[in-house]
Amino acid sequence: MRIGVVGVQGAVFEHISSTRKALESLGMRGEVVWVRRRREI
Repeated sequence: MRIGVVGVQGAVFEHISSTRKALESLGMRGEVVWVRRRREI
């Protein structure tokens, strides 16, 4: 699974970190990435 955090308004690192922790606590594998440009979606 790949989850993109859209970095528009701030606190991007905190959102990426909490999403990674959520995946881990659910026992799910995946990657969380910072989406900066429309083409990255």
